[in-house]
Amino acid sequence: MNPFPIQTYRERLNRVYSRLAQKGAAALYLPPSGDLEYLTGFRRRRAGNTDIVQPADWLYGALIVPYRGVIVISPYMASRYVREHVADRPWLSDVLYVPEFEDPVRWIAGLPGRFGLGSLAGFTLAIGNRAWTETFVKLQTALPGLKIIPAGDIVSGLRRVKDQAELELMRRAASIADAAFAAVLTKLRPGVTELDVVAEVDYQLQLQGAEWTSFPTSVVFAGGSGGGKGAGGPDASEGGDGRGEGTVVGKRCKLAPGMHLSFDFGAVYQGYCSDFGRTVFCGEPAPELARIHSLIMEAQAAGMAAMRAGQATGADADAAARGRIIEAGYGDFFWHRLGHGIGCDVHEPPFLTRSETSVLESGMAFTVEPSVHRGGEVAIRVEDVVLVTPQGGESFNHASKELTVI
Repeated sequence: MNPFPIQTYRERLNRVYSRLAQKGAAALYLPPSGDLEYLTGFRRRRAGNTDIVQPADWLYGALIVPYRGVIVISPYMASRYVREHVADRPWLSDVLYVPEFEDPVRWIAGLPGRFGLGSLAGFTLAIGNRAWTETFVKLQTALPGLKIIPAGDIVSGLRRVKDQAELELMRRAASIADAAFAAVLTKLRPGVTELDVVAEVDYQLQLQGAEWTSFPTSVVFAGGSGGGKGAGGPDASEGGDGRGEGTVVGKRCKLAPGMHLSFDFGAVYQGYCSDFGRTVFCGEPAPELARIHSLIMEAQAAGMAAMRAGQATGADADAAARGRIIEAGYGDFFWHRLGHGIGCDVHEPPFLTRSETSVLESGMAFTVEPSVHRGGEVAIRVEDVVLVTPQGGESFNHASKELTVI
């Protein structure tokens, strides 16, 4: 099902055609990606935790030729998926399946002749930023006359400001996260493990209407005598990735009074993402933890208030939130940027960070996620998806930010 009408995709393609002409490119190649989804509605398959290598998968993607159409190029092994996902998209003009038992380099070398193009000398192809090195190298081998340039922000630049239809999908993705969190709260009690809670979050996201999670769900236990194995940050345990992922031992740690739980998860709904965070306490928190929780909420509110369209930059929003945390003496423990753009991808430019000098525009959407991570003792955070408006940031999430005790 297409989340937008045909005309939306045609308008997006026409805007890209103009941007290609400005770069002097005759065509654009995009691998399966947020850019390709935005431009054509051709969806990525759900990613696995390991690479699935198939013959000719370096060719998998779409060739976009201005005013001639969009040609999907597919390895034979993906043909069933591709057929299903191009059937109701008339703006996808053709599909070329790479033969399973043919050398893909030789096959692609014969394509210009099939289309009557002759030599590709002087022909410039823009390639999406997320294409593989193998794609670049083998295209140059197969088509030596081809000039290849990076696509840069040809598509991603159009994605920064969302239209109302996109924003409605993002509101729905945020509401799914809110509802999942509310359901999970009813399941929390001493004795559950991080693994238990992660599984419940993922189940509730699906139950509430998510297509899948927008990134691997993270639930961190911190404080007390056994928490903090996955607390993230510079002191994260071995196996951590900075999003709160910890060791298997940490994931099996049991929740006990005196500990707190830090949530980080999101949903995908019709190709658009949410990213959500809250912190919950098992038993009444120590006074310092209660103060930090209040501080994080104040910092988020300050950052959101600064997000005024046409008046502030990403750096301004970051400084507004970070300043509160620094003044309170916890600046060393807020170690990441305030937030990131979000849309077809859970992380996309621009960012709310001190190096971001571009002015915020109405219709941009960001996460706003201040935190304090201090070893295994403290992992307190909040995260909402926030829309930039002339009056400041508007949250898409409505889950309570009051201190929650189970």
